[in-house]
Amino acid sequence: MRRKNLTFAILGLTLALMTSSCSSNPSSPDDANALKALAGTWKATEVIYTSKADSTVSENILETMGFEYTMTIKADGSYTVTTKFQGQTFNFSGNFNEEEDGGIGSDEPNMTVTVSGNTLTMIDTDTSWDFDKDGTEEPAILKMVFVRQ
Repeated sequence: MRRKNLTFAILGLTLALMTSSCSSNPSSPDDANALKALAGTWKATEVIYTSKADSTVSENILETMGFEYTMTIKADGSYTVTTKFQGQTFNFSGNFNEEEDGGIGSDEPNMTVTVSGNTLTMIDTDTSWDFDKDGTEEPAILKMVFVRQ
């Protein structure tokens, strides 16, 4: 039962990080044009927590826990992520924005978003994960990679 509670806590943390990491709607027509290129369906290929103390220690929860993430992005930068886990479906929404340098960004100070071709990568440098499953989370970096479908 403890493992099940931990698993749902992990799911909640992952959803909270993704939800809090994105900012408001675009502020100008130019922003909307840059965001329009993101429109479509994206599937997560990696959701990896890496230990800050030992970069050789990591866990891809798509593989180890069986999560499935699909993100649908609209032309205005708003998105919905559908997460499937143990027969249940969870949805949450957010918004991307264009940064002054033309990149895609978020209001979360520790989150970076990069887009290269059909790959969208989000990295949170200030999160935590229970790598040794002892109930105590250790400082971690979260990398989420989505590929356009």
